[in-house]
Amino acid sequence: MAQPAEKYIIATLLFMKPRDAFGVGVRIIGLIISLAGAFYFLWGLGKLVSLPPGAGGTPEASGFIPLGLFELIFGLCLIIFAPFVVWFAYLFDQDSKPDDKP
Repeated sequence: MAQPAEKYIIATLLFMKPRDAFGVGVRIIGLIISLAGAFYFLWGLGKLVSLPPGAGGTPEASGFIPLGLFELIFGLCLIIFAPFVVWFAYLFDQDSKPDDKP
């Protein structure tokens, strides 16, 4: 049986405005991209550090480090600038205006 807090969370998600649900979706996608980027960066760094001295690295290790950094920064930008993404997506929608409340 669902606890009162779980009922509140489910009810909030069900009765959310489309604009707010889109904002939550953008932030979740940003979180997933950031986590993948952190994984790629740390994996590439681990491969690079675990090589013997003078080995020079492998192409896969040197390729995953910049990819991971790019994804990490892009995901964090999505999380931080989600209100601007939502504003741009709902620019011409008159039915879904943002609330005046912070």
